[in-house]
Amino acid sequence: PSTKECRIRMPSVSFCRAIVVAIALAVLLACAAMFWLMAWSTHRFKDLEVKGCKDRIDIRRKLIQELIYKDLTRQRYESMLTSLKANINHWIALPADRAVNSVWGHMLTEHHSNSAWEGKSESARREIAYREWVELTDTSASGARCDDRLECGQLVTSISAGYDTGQFAGLWLSSGCRHSKQNHVDCSDQQLDFIRDASGPLSAGSSVLTQFEVNVSSGKRGKEISRTTFTPAEDPALNVQRLLAANPERSPHRAWSKAYQLPNSSNMGITWTAPISFCGKYKCMKGAVGASIRLEDMNFHCRLSWEALSRSLLEQDQPFQLTAGNSAAFVVNQMSYADHTQVGWLLAASDRQAMFPEDAPELNKATESPQHIVSLAAGVLLARYGSWDSPDLLQQVKVLYKPVQVLSPDLEGNASQRSLSDTMALSETMAFFNFSRREAERKPPVYKECEAYMDETYLNGSEEDFHHADCFRVGATSLKFDERSRWLAVLVLPGDAFGAPGRSTRRQVDLDFGDMKSQLSGTEAEALGIGGVVVIGAALIAIALGSML
Repeated sequence: PSTKECRIRMPSVSFCRAIVVAIALAVLLACAAMFWLMAWSTHRFKDLEVKGCKDRIDIRRKLIQELIYKDLTRQRYESMLTSLKANINHWIALPADRAVNSVWGHMLTEHHSNSAWEGKSESARREIAYREWVELTDTSASGARCDDRLECGQLVTSISAGYDTGQFAGLWLSSGCRHSKQNHVDCSDQQLDFIRDASGPLSAGSSVLTQFEVNVSSGKRGKEISRTTFTPAEDPALNVQRLLAANPERSPHRAWSKAYQLPNSSNMGITWTAPISFCGKYKCMKGAVGASIRLEDMNFHCRLSWEALSRSLLEQDQPFQLTAGNSAAFVVNQMSYADHTQVGWLLAASDRQAMFPEDAPELNKATESPQHIVSLAAGVLLARYGSWDSPDLLQQVKVLYKPVQVLSPDLEGNASQRSLSDTMALSETMAFFNFSRREAERKPPVYKECEAYMDETYLNGSEEDFHHADCFRVGATSLKFDERSRWLAVLVLPGDAFGAPGRSTRRQVDLDFGDMKSQLSGTEAEALGIGGVVVIGAALIAIALGSML
């Protein structure tokens, strides 16, 4: 019996243990499968959440890039260039045209009163000089202290009337208004230096030119200062009008002369000219009226515009510093009927050293400017467009200021009204692009597009590192005076100059995104830890229950 009992009991014990082991293994496998499923779903949830957040950030980042790096930046460039062109028109071109109108209108009136009057006699030349004095001593231009808006400032340096037969009547300022370091223009101490008069006739192509002192309060001649010569063949105003007179039957046109060194001065200047033609055609041209301005004054307005932009960038929430090494506003002689060799010359710049190294009076080409950023931008413009008079840089025009009505003779010699807007207008569109400084520094310069928001120097560098950045942005627009005279206003800045808000937002978003990923990873680890405890606990409970069977 005892042997039988053993034979019966032994198989029952082994079977129970086998059942317990099987149950334990099944529970462990089920728990492991549950844990893997939970870990996979948790990890997938985290990945989907991160991806969805990243996609939303990328959409917003593209929107920021579109708004900051394209729309806002272009708008600021257009605003800056429009302001610069308006200043040049208002303080350079319009005063010069008004001065020519003043003298020519007087001459035209005198001729209509007396058809024999031509302005060559002694008395006539004195009358012309007096008219020039009245214009240059306008009360809005002297005896006042100007603020940053230049509410005064007669910046015309001289007005003159010269004849092919050797007669000349002109009034000259030696220094004009002073430009202080605070960007004020002080006109209160300007002095009318001399009257220049030549009675003719020509001898060996020249006439004797006498310089007289002038009474500032009355405009009358004083004592003789010196004598020199007037050579009509070398006079810039006469020369450009002779070129226009190649077609004798055409109506008179106004045009800028070539840039040249002003008489009795170390300053370079340029003259706005009109023909002395009482019949209304070039076939009866006798000479030219001219109003000269100093290029130094154009420099001043470029500087004002650049400094205003620099201040605005420093006052924003994320300041950006502009320097003469990373930015410039300048004006290039885009088209010149007076002298084609001067096309591409630098006429004005926000940094005077860009034009006149070591105070030398000679002008230079924009591509050869001592200011590196100016020469780079000019070189890239030529590399992209091929020439300064490229059709892409000579756009359709529209008037951006109120027309000014002035006197001009018609074909019959009668005084008629014309609008100054027929002469000077601002271009409608703007050349606007990025370029790689590294490629632009090649010989010859190479134009290569770049994206400022991809430049790691802007993204990860400090403000001190930005002058090493590679991506720059240039905007350029044409200023039209007539069909043959154009200047090109150019602004070059670091590509990310207006991107500080976007750059700051991008950095903060990247930090927040990293924090979110870390937080999700911590949550995932915590969930897996809790899941592991639950699975192990469930397995132990299942094994314990199974062992009790």
